[in-house]
Amino acid sequence: MDTGLPIPGAVLTRVVSELLSPGAASAQVASSDNTLAVTPVVRGVSPASSPRRQLAPDSLRATALSFAHASNDLRFRRPVPLDRLAVTLPSGIVRIVAMKRRGWRLVCFDLDGTLVLGTSISQHLADRLGHGALLAELERRYAAQEISNATVADRQAEEFAGRDRREMMTHLESIPRIGGIRATLARLQSAGIDALLCTVTWRFAAECFQQWYGFAAVSGTEIEEGPDGRFTGKVARHFDKYDKRDLVVEHCRRRGIDLSTCIAVGDSHSDVPMFGAVGFSVALNATDDAKAVASVSVNSGTVVDIFSVIPGL
Repeated sequence: MDTGLPIPGAVLTRVVSELLSPGAASAQVASSDNTLAVTPVVRGVSPASSPRRQLAPDSLRATALSFAHASNDLRFRRPVPLDRLAVTLPSGIVRIVAMKRRGWRLVCFDLDGTLVLGTSISQHLADRLGHGALLAELERRYAAQEISNATVADRQAEEFAGRDRREMMTHLESIPRIGGIRATLARLQSAGIDALLCTVTWRFAAECFQQWYGFAAVSGTEIEEGPDGRFTGKVARHFDKYDKRDLVVEHCRRRGIDLSTCIAVGDSHSDVPMFGAVGFSVALNATDDAKAVASVSVNSGTVVDIFSVIPGL
């Protein structure tokens, strides 16, 4: 027999209170033996003068039919605490309750379009190195999913030949960023939650952000470097949207983290596989295809606003 999902007493009483007295009224709920004592409380009327009625769990089912379904025959030999009462809630409420009880372990951030705004890592570097028009056309075709990230990387790697990480970091210091990155990572760190930077763009750029903000790990397309530390103009390893997802899966496997306790924050089609792998996803300033599969979507100039839409965080 399906006994439903055990709901903490505080959650159950809150649901019952809101259901029984909507609008201006609220309710005080207390357990007594095998019944729920519900006292409606109307603004301006003291609880002592309000009528009091006893509701057994069977009548709870009738009163909150669309929210809680109790057994048709709940006659126990001894009182049952509310936090042990098994009820079955609609799937949407079950998910919300489960999320609020869940201990989040990991938040995975995209880079281009999520933490970097108004441009991309590749476009920003291209504009400063003199191949901005070329890269803009490649980025347009990539956004339209006409070409792969590997095609973009191979062509831009040729433009990077002879340059090094130090020069690239200097250029990246001026890239436009969303507000609140440092505050967001500090808040996650204080809660014992790691942050990953999962991107398909250049790994050396992701490592700059790791150095600036303290991400636990980063990903990205790797460029070949010669013995002198200069870029050779060739890609050492390509990295696509499925690699982003696999990075998160492998990171969690090695650390014994349940993927359902992970959150992904991204903005475009390259984040969709990662969204599908984790327990909760936020489409931040996102395209329609990302919004369509995300748990929630937010438009904001600060990443701190993700805390307002993530249950229990």
